[in-house]
Amino acid sequence: MIASNSGRLRTRLFRYLLLGTVVLWLIFTARFFTIADPIRDALRAILSFHAQVGALDLSVADVFAFAITLWAAVVLARLVSFLLELGLEKRGLARGVPTAISRTASYAIIALGTVLAFLASGMDVTKFAVVLGTLGVGIGFGLQNVVNNFVSGLILLYERPVQLGDIIEVGKVNGTVKRIGIRSSTVETDQGAEVVVPNADLISGQVTNWTLSHQQRRMDIDVTVPSDSAPERVRDLLVQVASKNPAVLAKPEPVALLTGITGGLQFQLRAWTDRSDTWTQVASDLRSDINQALDGGSVESPQTEVVVGAVNPSAGPKPGEDGKPVAR
Repeated sequence: MIASNSGRLRTRLFRYLLLGTVVLWLIFTARFFTIADPIRDALRAILSFHAQVGALDLSVADVFAFAITLWAAVVLARLVSFLLELGLEKRGLARGVPTAISRTASYAIIALGTVLAFLASGMDVTKFAVVLGTLGVGIGFGLQNVVNNFVSGLILLYERPVQLGDIIEVGKVNGTVKRIGIRSSTVETDQGAEVVVPNADLISGQVTNWTLSHQQRRMDIDVTVPSDSAPERVRDLLVQVASKNPAVLAKPEPVALLTGITGGLQFQLRAWTDRSDTWTQVASDLRSDINQALDGGSVESPQTEVVVGAVNPSAGPKPGEDGKPVAR
């Protein structure tokens, strides 16, 4: 894990070393100028300052202890989630299971850290219950959508109808899932835009997932040839062109169907590929190969013949004719 993430670990380690160096420099500088004791006394005075609002009595030290404990819980949760997700990726688990396990551990650590932060701040348990009751009232009135998206995020995490890397269509958005968060998910479109989709839309709405259980995708290519062409010959040609493409799967086999006879013989080539991320390029290559095969003389392209008769201007129009060129 260290070898595969050396760049990220080096950046984090450098950041923490820089922070520790700054703290040590401040301590030694204060001692060098003999101002360490006055600074310590001032910090103690600031931390011991109390603020009382009704029955709630808090000090700066309590707030500081709450913030430090909660920050440590968040850092620990990120570290555990990072290690679990990397460690479980090569365990042969189903796709999405490592993410579910790591996220569950992260949420559990943050929840436990929040409780410890309240206890570290010295808040009474009964007051903590009052805070939870007030929060419940706020959720009932103004945070319904937030809670709905949060619960939907948990459903996405454990049920896994949509996972990272899936190609989905939700509403008018079509792209690849890049992130599944607590409240929303990020979908990157083919044009490079990142669309933030609420988790509730992925649960309650209709979502088309092209890569949920497999990576196969069918390509439908329409071809029109002259009406006097031999249908069997055209079908064999289309299947042969598709079979020569290495990106086309042999199972299911490519199939060419005669779908219409208006304005020529209309065929549709149906071929499968497992390259769901580049299937449009595979379809484009197939169209190019088909066009080249048709131009090669295997199937003649339709032609329109126009014959223009010469007219003598001095002869004038014949009875019943307008004297214009004749086209047939």
